[in-house]
Amino acid sequence: MIRKIYGHFVFPKLESWISKIMASRQGYESFRILGNNMSPTLKSGQLIRFLPLQEEKIVARGEVVVMRSSKFGKDLIPSRVVGIAGDKVELIDAGLYINSESVFEFYLNKDTAQTEYSLNYGPTVIPTGFVFVLGDCRDISKDSRYFGPFEMNEIAGKLILPAEV
Repeated sequence: MIRKIYGHFVFPKLESWISKIMASRQGYESFRILGNNMSPTLKSGQLIRFLPLQEEKIVARGEVVVMRSSKFGKDLIPSRVVGIAGDKVELIDAGLYINSESVFEFYLNKDTAQTEYSLNYGPTVIPTGFVFVLGDCRDISKDSRYFGPFEMNEIAGKLILPAEV
């Protein structure tokens, strides 16, 4: 009984606490993912590390960022940047198109896209100071298709790597 309590309740909290201390000393932050919006790339319960972005927030298409937005409550949510300022973003039959060019998404299993929400969207043009983000698990992800483009100041940081390899 003690081993079960230790293994399932105490150790993950201790691990998370130690990880946060180590992260703060090395300039990055860490947190445990809640939900599967980035599955199969990142999974619920997985500990990830991210580098906080300061004043000049520069991100590129394809990068996984951590969003801190009032739209998510207090949760940090990882998402993939697919569109930056000036881009025209749309989904056609589950395929991503940026500026009318098809984008190969190696991280995505298009067979999992079953809902209209995942199959077709847009087009929408991303305004200056905003990004368009999508979760890798399109059917369940609440992202820019749901909330619209996110302001750059809602990006907390860039994913460094999963803390658990």
